[in-house]
Amino acid sequence: MGLVRAGVRLESIFDKAGVNSRGELVAGLFTSHFLERFHTSVLHT
Repeated sequence: MGLVRAGVRLESIFDKAGVNSRGELVAGLFTSHFLERFHTSVLHT
């Protein structure tokens, strides 16, 4: 029963983020939150 709930929750998160896998979710989070900061720090050093 617990695994079913976790699967439903993950599907909901994937739907909200517009992705189909954990890898896509991580890549999207990295790109939207960290890549911009990384570019800013590299360009200003």
